[in-house]
Amino acid sequence: MKKIVLVVVFAAFIISLAGCKKNVEEEASESIAESFVENPEIADMDIGGTVVVKNEDGSEVSYGSTQWPTSDLVKDVPVCKSGLITGTVDSEEYSTIYMEEVKEKDALEYLEELRRKFPDNSYEVNADDIISYGGENSNGIAVVIYYDIASESISISVSKVTE
Repeated sequence: MKKIVLVVVFAAFIISLAGCKKNVEEEASESIAESFVENPEIADMDIGGTVVVKNEDGSEVSYGSTQWPTSDLVKDVPVCKSGLITGTVDSEEYSTIYMEEVKEKDALEYLEELRRKFPDNSYEVNADDIISYGGENSNGIAVVIYYDIASESISISVSKVTE
């Protein structure tokens, strides 16, 4: 029951942001930039095609790549070969891949592959134009996908399972 409530809340949050995506992205970018300008001791930052933040503990988080992440965390997750990667967030603790132009047929095939590879503690929600799935594998990795049929967009979130 908790999972269903969380999925519904997450879906409502995403839907509410859909109309103001550009403003949210702009505000988030400005907020991140201001944090680093005002507090340069927070992390070292290399800016190229992506932003890589190196934290004081040596860990790194990369933002904005249009390539499939390469962290160890994502190695169990099959690559979604359909669509266009529009952005990523990647670290050893969590990763999220944002994609557009993913046809429904391809999203459903990818979902089936995730069902096979992440069958534990799984759930699925199909509501109107939204398909969401979450599951875990035996390596302690959790994956959640959210596919919006109308916009042909998908987000794939990966994290370590927490007890």
